Amino acid sequence: MIAVAAGAHIKTVLVDSSAGMRSSLSNLLDIYRTFRIVAQFDDVNLANDYILNHPVDLVFVQLSIGNPQYSGDGSFMVGFLSSQNPDLLIVPYSDNPRDAYLTQTLGATSFFTVPVDVMHFQRVIQRISYLFELICIKRESENRSIMIKNKTGCQIAKFSDILYIENSNRKKKNVCVNGSEIDVLNYTMDELERLLEGSSFFRCYQSFIVNLDKITSIRSDSVSRTYTLSLEGLQEEILLSREKQKEVIARLQQRSSNITI
Repeated sequence: MIAVAAGAHIKTVLVDSSAGMRSSLSNLLDIYRTFRIVAQFDDVNLANDYILNHPVDLVFVQLSIGNPQYSGDGSFMVGFLSSQNPDLLIVPYSDNPRDAYLTQTLGATSFFTVPVDVMHFQRVIQRISYLFELICIKRESENRSIMIKNKTGCQIAKFSDILYIENSNRKKKNVCVNGSEIDVLNYTMDELERLLEGSSFFRCYQSFIVNLDKITSIRSDSVSRTYTLSLEGLQEEILLSREKQKEVIARLQQRSSNITI
């Protein structure tokens, strides 16, 4: 059995001109009990329209379906969907193993040939399940929130909306949410760091915790030998400890951030 997030089903769309192949693929996926077929299509355009307007996690697509000169074929579909939704898992298949390289350049998650080799298909499923778990973790992180205590009461802030947290003095902390600062009471920086553990936040300086997803550049000053971070929508720069500069760069590279270094 392939493990995925508890209670989660991988919402799957099948796109193939052959009803028999769609049925065979559906029967194969039933073995793993983690896939839910939400739609099936024999037309590329109808499939694209559905996938872009409904919650879909995974697409299996016959590479030769359609017509590249008119409505587009499977290759067009792989490239189009991967550009529209980077989190969408797309697995094309073909009777020609040489097509595997083409699909990888277009952004496919994996590839298999038909007739289906059961052992190879098992490896494809393992990769899908692994990537789906990572996507679930990412979604959960994006939806997580923190309750901020302030002078007038409490405010809920989503992690994805927070740019940074600053220790302005011993008792007061500033949390920058969507460009606006909120005064936070009754938290130490260590407590806030623990609350944000396992998310996209990093303590880049003794008095700063930043959201790694919001960093746009790292700047070094050769004269003062200091480093600073630029964040989305923020004019001021945030101090970066020299001791943590390499770790920040490594973490950003792991997250495939569009950062200039």
